[in-house]
Amino acid sequence: DLTLFALEDRNDRKLGRFAAKALFSFSENLFFEAIWLPVQRASEATFEEESPFTSQPLLTLFDLGFDLKDFTLPEKKLSHSDVGLKVNFKLAGIDFSASFYDGYDPTPVLEILPTDGAGNYDPNFLAAANKDLKAKLSRVTMWGVDFERTAGSFVVRGEAAYFSKGKLFRAPLNNVELGLKYGPDGYLAQKDYLDVTLGIDKNDFLVPQMYMNLQYSYSHVLDYEKGLLVANGTALEAHNHAAIWNLSYDWGNMVYRLEFSGSYSFSHQDYLLSPSFHLKMGMETKLILGVHYFGGKKTTFLGQFQDKSFAFLKLEHLF
Repeated sequence: DLTLFALEDRNDRKLGRFAAKALFSFSENLFFEAIWLPVQRASEATFEEESPFTSQPLLTLFDLGFDLKDFTLPEKKLSHSDVGLKVNFKLAGIDFSASFYDGYDPTPVLEILPTDGAGNYDPNFLAAANKDLKAKLSRVTMWGVDFERTAGSFVVRGEAAYFSKGKLFRAPLNNVELGLKYGPDGYLAQKDYLDVTLGIDKNDFLVPQMYMNLQYSYSHVLDYEKGLLVANGTALEAHNHAAIWNLSYDWGNMVYRLEFSGSYSFSHQDYLLSPSFHLKMGMETKLILGVHYFGGKKTTFLGQFQDKSFAFLKLEHLF
């Protein structure tokens, strides 16, 4: 569920799907997992002008007269099933896993379809007879690897994902060269893509009851062409670097917590800062007072929401 961007806890944003899963264990240090998902389900994203977290590039398309058509999921048949495989093993005291996924990316992407009266692509998008936007799911092939190791009082983790098929990027309307090349394909360019994250976390960091998690994120678009954008229309480079962090401190027998999380892009200088105060009111109940503050240029992934920063008060009870 991305209707509130990615501001809610990850578990609160998960949507259910029908799946069949199998586990094959050969030893404590070697086991395989397989998953089959026969029915597609798209992430819930915001495409309405009234929603606070509809992307700025989409709002610009609305201003240019483009109209969003109804979204349809891929046809329900076995050849459209999602399949995932994973092997878990331990080597030299390090926990590893390698994975493979072939299926649909659940995040919808938009095809920009300016056409003439006969339904043919019209490169003059401003004067096109029809200006349609069509949301679709892209089928991807991904190869992944991750590891985890305890190093003294620190836990070191890393993961990498390589997309060999189906990762889509946006060609901007105002780039003539890219527009002529990718306009007939809905202004979408398919490129191989690498995403890497390395991180450390530690309990009792600096003082007792303080927790620290720090991650470095790197992504690379192979065969990058200058001017290409993220699929949602925000800024992109061939090499993209960012930091993600979470720092928290508990006291008063775990009743009170101060937390500071956020992310910063070194490549685009956009950021999200999220300080909060937590008050535990019962075994499964807590009150949270916090702020989500966005910054950066309007053309960037986080900076596009620079005027959407807000404070919140949340009462949470788990059942």
